[in-house]
Amino acid sequence: MVTWGVTDAGVSRGGDGFDVEIAAADWVGYPSTARPALDDDDRDATISVCAHTGAPITGSTTRLTIPATTARVHGEGTTRLADHSFPLSDGSYRLSCRSSSTPDCGARPPDAAPTVVIQFQGPATVEGTDETVQISFDQPRTVTIYAHPNGALPTVTIPPTPDGLAAGLSAMAAAHHCRGPARSHPDERSHPPLVDVGASLAVPEKLDVEADTSALTVTVPESLDALFVVAPLAYYLGATVTVANVERPRLVADTGAYERTFSPLPGFQYECASLLRQVFYLDCLAREDTPAEPPLLAKHDLDAARLRELTVAERLERYESAFGERLRQRLPEWHLSTSASPTVEHVPALPYLLDDMSLVYLPSASSIESADLLDRALSDAYRAAGGIEAVDVVEPELGAGSSHAWLADGAPLDAFKTTTSAYRNRHRYDRQPDDPFSVTVVLNDESMAAEHTAVAEIYRERATDVPIDVSVEQGLRTDELTAVLGERNDFLHYIGHCEASGLRCPDGHLSMADVPESRTRTFFLNACGSYREGLRLVEQGSLAGAVTLTAVLNEQAAKVGTAFARLLVHGFSIEGALRLARRRVLMGKDYAVVGDGTDSLVPTRGQPALLRLSDQPDGYHVTYEPVSAKTTGRRYECPFDGDARLYGRTVETTVQADELASILDGTSLPVVYDGAFHWSNDLANRV
Repeated sequence: MVTWGVTDAGVSRGGDGFDVEIAAADWVGYPSTARPALDDDDRDATISVCAHTGAPITGSTTRLTIPATTARVHGEGTTRLADHSFPLSDGSYRLSCRSSSTPDCGARPPDAAPTVVIQFQGPATVEGTDETVQISFDQPRTVTIYAHPNGALPTVTIPPTPDGLAAGLSAMAAAHHCRGPARSHPDERSHPPLVDVGASLAVPEKLDVEADTSALTVTVPESLDALFVVAPLAYYLGATVTVANVERPRLVADTGAYERTFSPLPGFQYECASLLRQVFYLDCLAREDTPAEPPLLAKHDLDAARLRELTVAERLERYESAFGERLRQRLPEWHLSTSASPTVEHVPALPYLLDDMSLVYLPSASSIESADLLDRALSDAYRAAGGIEAVDVVEPELGAGSSHAWLADGAPLDAFKTTTSAYRNRHRYDRQPDDPFSVTVVLNDESMAAEHTAVAEIYRERATDVPIDVSVEQGLRTDELTAVLGERNDFLHYIGHCEASGLRCPDGHLSMADVPESRTRTFFLNACGSYREGLRLVEQGSLAGAVTLTAVLNEQAAKVGTAFARLLVHGFSIEGALRLARRRVLMGKDYAVVGDGTDSLVPTRGQPALLRLSDQPDGYHVTYEPVSAKTTGRRYECPFDGDARLYGRTVETTVQADELASILDGTSLPVVYDGAFHWSNDLANRV
């Protein structure tokens, strides 16, 4: 079907799949497609392409705008990533992309969004932004558009044994549709199949485990420990995983083009992480002719076009021959690592960790006594009137990464406490592009009204740019709070008391274990000792939330709550928002994240970033740091120099006061200046 009239590009559900809506300028549908003609003065349209039927639509246009974060343009013997603007000369081209309802496809599995294909003739200009991809022509050109659905994720059933998990990892590694270096871009990686544990092995027919031409096999000892830590490397390389009675793991190519022997555990986990980071980084440079850091490959006589023609095994051999271990100091910072206890219970979480491209380490931590965490007595200034639940706080040994997850026992400091249930809950929160975000602010203690008023205003202010419906509630009884949690809701900000028996309400206490089902996607329980209630909320269906480990001061809780609210509505993840918000107070270690801390509430233009400032004799030293756990492999443009860089690279420069003030005044970014937390527009008049 074709919907005439000008609307924003987006995606809507149609039939068993999606209709993809593409904005077309000066559109004329051709008679062969049986589309009605447009009046001469109304040539702009929204083309709704049915992914369910796959029916092509042909017409002429001067510009198409497709809802997709990035795309690839194939033609004239090359493939280019459309994450910036570039011209195309005469010739035949095909643009393919995974459409998106939100910049990260909401909570929907990436493979569920339909694939859009557009065939056209050059010359043309292609421009990729953070939300759309645009094809422009200097005069009307014929285009053919079609889409095909990407179904629900298949599920592999494995027995609870090392052999079973090895077979499951092999199936996950075979799920890639892209075999070359372009796999380093998130849009070119397929979500691995889900995994269930059962009595015997069952692999869906649609997963062709033998299809990968990389012909790499990794053999590890017969233990879940080794299988967990090798999972990210095996998945990215597309390697078959086997177990044997060996001490030292081995990665070999069937052709003999590559062979590597690893150290036994615990060294094996660090070597896996290091090799994955190096291969991934070099693939980022090799995947296109204009990489973010062009000199490196040429310095070592490596040709990007030739590398794209090689198998994974052949690229591994070339990379190691050219660089060996010399790349370690050049690697961009990795985005995420997970310390995971290698148990059968945690096996179903692995596909989600691999989709996130998280490194996986075995958990190692030291215990922290509660007296060490909070060496003070309770008083009326704290958000607790009764006893709070004790928490076993641990200080984990953190792996490589700017963000850290903890899939193990204990409440970690400086990492978010995740669970298998949290990852499974991702698919509960599908949303349509026109749906507003729902935020509910609950005040259950009048003495904390200042925070209640402040955060409600922050959410309402942001609603002028992002569709957010804000509900404000006060004094909810247990049945009313249960009803709020059971309603479809994107975020709940609870302000009040939490005690061992649950969240305090006027008629008693509500334990999250007594909530039949939570349909509240994310939350902040800003009350004393809310850690265990937050975990229970995740088990009941929520995705992630911010909580407290101990008693917290009212004044400090209000500072954290308001900063968290502002960061969250500006695109920061739950973990990223809390990590920065707790810098507002001395006792920031009192706060933690439970569930999938990588989840973000609302989309933003571009990715959220952090500025760090310090005084210099000739101006200000500025560090620009993009902050996201979902962007590994993408590029960004720094506002200070306009150069493209891979995520994981920070930018350091010196700027004059007037230039800095102009940048700060025109943005809304968190700034750390001389160790203190500020907002950029608040700081603009002070520099």
